[in-house]
Amino acid sequence: MHPRRPEGFDGLGYRGGARDEQGFGGAFPARSFSSGSELGHWVTTPPDIPGSRNLHWGEKSPPYGVHSASTPREGPAEEPFPGSGTGTGTGGAQAQSSEQLNRFAGFGIGLASLFTENVLAHPCIVLRRQCQVNYHARHYHLTPFTVINIMYSLNKTQGPRALWKGMGSTFIVQGVTLGAEGIISEFTPLPREVSHKWNPKQIGEHLLLKSLTYIIAMPFYSASLIETVQSMLDAYFPELIANFAASLCSDVILYPLETVLHRLHIQGTRTIIDNTDLGYEVLPINTQYEGMKDCINTIRQEEGVLGFYKGFGAVIIQYTLHAAVLQITKMIYSTLLQNSV
Repeated sequence: MHPRRPEGFDGLGYRGGARDEQGFGGAFPARSFSSGSELGHWVTTPPDIPGSRNLHWGEKSPPYGVHSASTPREGPAEEPFPGSGTGTGTGGAQAQSSEQLNRFAGFGIGLASLFTENVLAHPCIVLRRQCQVNYHARHYHLTPFTVINIMYSLNKTQGPRALWKGMGSTFIVQGVTLGAEGIISEFTPLPREVSHKWNPKQIGEHLLLKSLTYIIAMPFYSASLIETVQSMLDAYFPELIANFAASLCSDVILYPLETVLHRLHIQGTRTIIDNTDLGYEVLPINTQYEGMKDCINTIRQEEGVLGFYKGFGAVIIQYTLHAAVLQITKMIYSTLLQNSV
């Protein structure tokens, strides 16, 4: 039996036409493989290997990693290897270092603001609340000068702890407020934050969330208020600036209402407060307001309009101190950023 494959057959390198194959032992006449159909009888398409492609006649397989210019590669273009360029590696390292510095500085500024708002400014919060609930007071402390004097007197007679009382309960109130707000926002569609593309519905839902949160935290706030005002007989950039301005405006505008609410909270608790006129005595709080309207009318008639602003000088000191800390941390951040360039 004679083999069917002609002698000299070289696979894909075979072109046929001008070349004749001799028969085996003269038994077979010469035969030309010039047509593609005859060649296809002997040549089969190789299996489809992942990553390979079928070549046309006359094409050569490109080297590994080199793509044909006529066949664009699908998919996104690959970025050069990091650091392969002359200045790419240095620029990437600088960008990464700058990003890390920005994160560190942002964390530091936020921490400084939080410390100032809740720890450093706590004496101002204590004194302003005491002045607000002290209906006996003859000195209203509308300027920071008298506030500093009374702070010194309280510190001298009762020690430094007198100006930082109730700070632990303040953190508890903030924890309860944040926890309640987070839980309500998780189980309801009420948003915790409002984007710049806000609409009246989002504003209303956000205010509803805040209202529900304050309702839950109200008992804790009342307990914290009593703790911060009573004496014992033995004894936080554009976002930060926006928060600072928002807190300042709300405290200034709502200060009279805060005075009324604090007096209603204290009423009936038999709380003893410091004498903000002298700085070294204590006074009991015994009021009999019949409601918010009666409290407002009583303050206006007996203490005048300025009675709603008792202790306002402490607010001035509080936000002056807060602004100073923010400015100092901003200067430190700018210095660090300039040194890293």
